[in-house]
This record gives sequence, structure tokens and C-alpha cells, in this order.
Amino acid sequence: MQSLKILIATWGNPKIWGEAEYILDSEREKARTSLKLIKRKVNPDKTVVIGLDTLAEEGLTYGEVRESARRVYVNYLRELGIFRMMLR
Repeated sequence: MQSLKILIATWGNPKIWGEAEYILDSEREKARTSLKLIKRKVNPDKTVVIGLDTLAEEGLTYGEVRESARRVYVNYLRELGIFRMMLR
């Protein structure tokens, strides 16, 4: 049976994250999140980002709130250069 690697990342509010230096094994990277470095080093088959619905910018129903929050996170994934990595 083939094993499947799944990376699960919990995210708070990326808007307030500052740059830090992340080290994994012998590789270092300055970034606002460790996700890009972890994905590159671990090479998971699937990555799941769990985010907060409180980041939503709009919505009258819970479905609209969830979609708004999802858009916020997708925008940050793009800004941080991770979005394309998530599609692999």
C-alpha cells in the first residue's frame, strides 16, 4: 500500500505576521510563514490550510461568511507565493 503525505497547517491572521527566519533540516528561509519551506522540504501529496472564518470581510449567511474568509486566505496564499504550490 502506498503511503500518502498530508500537510495540515492552521493559520490565524496573516495580515499581522512579520517576517521570520525558518529553519528546517539545514535549509533556511526568511518569510512570513513556514508553509512554503515545509512544502518544499516535505513534498506532501496534499496540503490543507485551516483558517478562521472571523477573517471574513462580508456575508449575511454562514456560507457567504465562509466564502469571504476563503477568499482572504487565497489572496494571502497568492501574496506569499504559495498559491501555485497548493494546486500541485
